[in-house]
Amino acid sequence: MNTQQLKPYQLVRVKAEGYGYLGQVISRPFIEGDVEMIMVRRVPDDPATMEKMKVQELLVANVYDPPKAKWVHYAKVSGKGTFPIDMLRYDFAAPVNFKFVEDRWGDLTKPELTTQEYGEDLIVATASELKSQGWTGDRWRSFMWSCVPMKSVKIEGSTK
Repeated sequence: MNTQQLKPYQLVRVKAEGYGYLGQVISRPFIEGDVEMIMVRRVPDDPATMEKMKVQELLVANVYDPPKAKWVHYAKVSGKGTFPIDMLRYDFAAPVNFKFVEDRWGDLTKPELTTQEYGEDLIVATASELKSQGWTGDRWRSFMWSCVPMKSVKIEGSTK
């Protein structure tokens, strides 16, 4: 990957454990130890989701085909049992206020709150070109989880 192309506030595709999402670069790449790192928001324009990650976790789109997201859609998810990580992949969403920790079997499927900014609820978000929310509630219910749309926010700097 050509890290010279990475610029602050650029939208990038991020690969995570079992899913991917559209994030927002916040810094220029920097070296930590012998690893190239970068600051990225898991959710564009949401400062509570900023984290440091390895540059190799970014899937920078072709310069001629950049991500075109204009909206961020938030939803509250809840349910019983193992968190359906596959739903993050399916809805191209990212955790907003939680991260995954290992359960007693060593699987990264247990959500743990990282901030109380949204209370005790688990919040996910996805970036989209469309103003309308595209959450797949029926599919979430098939995993015995619910997905309730909360709000949509226009990404700063996007047009229309």
